[in-house]
Amino acid sequence: MYVVKIGGSVLTDKTRPFSYREKIANEIARVLKGFKGILVHGVGSYGHPLAIKYRLWEGLRENTIEWADTRLHVLKLHMRFLEALISNGIPAVTFGPANMVSYGLWNKKPLEEFLKYGFVPVLFGDGILDKELGLKVISGDDIVAELSMIFREEIDAVVFCVDVDGIFTDDPKKNPNAKLIKEISRENLLKFARSSEDFSGAMKKKAESIMRIPEEIPVYIINGLKPENIKRVFKGENPGTLVRG
Repeated sequence: MYVVKIGGSVLTDKTRPFSYREKIANEIARVLKGFKGILVHGVGSYGHPLAIKYRLWEGLRENTIEWADTRLHVLKLHMRFLEALISNGIPAVTFGPANMVSYGLWNKKPLEEFLKYGFVPVLFGDGILDKELGLKVISGDDIVAELSMIFREEIDAVVFCVDVDGIFTDDPKKNPNAKLIKEISRENLLKFARSSEDFSGAMKKKAESIMRIPEEIPVYIINGLKPENIKRVFKGENPGTLVRG
């Protein structure tokens, strides 16, 4: 099976709070018809601005209403994406990490059972119980890394859908001469991944999560704003960057 992460920069415009890319979401849902596996999505402009505003990286202080407010907005994005998936015939079901993870321990059984019955579990960035912080943010990328370890025997590949074509020799948004790297080792991945000012840490944070994915699982980083790329991966093609070994 595949684990596919739809980045928050794909589902939303991160420069505008609470901006949902409905057309892209519906196109992604169409190409995922018949999909077998697990979907994870980022929180984009629904979650990051509030996480920064409320300083959620500091954990649970006197800010329970702020955590609840952030999750409410993330769930609004989640339900819109879920609606797109179901409208296109995908039996998508919600799995909130807050209800699945307790102090570092994942409850694998419900995911296994829903997968067995043909459902497509959909997870999202969330706040989970933590011994030191009370609650801590778990990003979509970190969720993918955890799932890859939990289901390492069953996963054929992991696909990260981002807003650029893959890993480049430089930031393609700033340098038009940057070259796409078609295949890269985990050893060199961090060298070319770039950080950013937003809450997710952009490609650098993604690379750190990828380093935790078992080495035998191929990882594709592709442009999710071109939804047909997802189908190309399922056909055995490499429309972006392949991370190996």
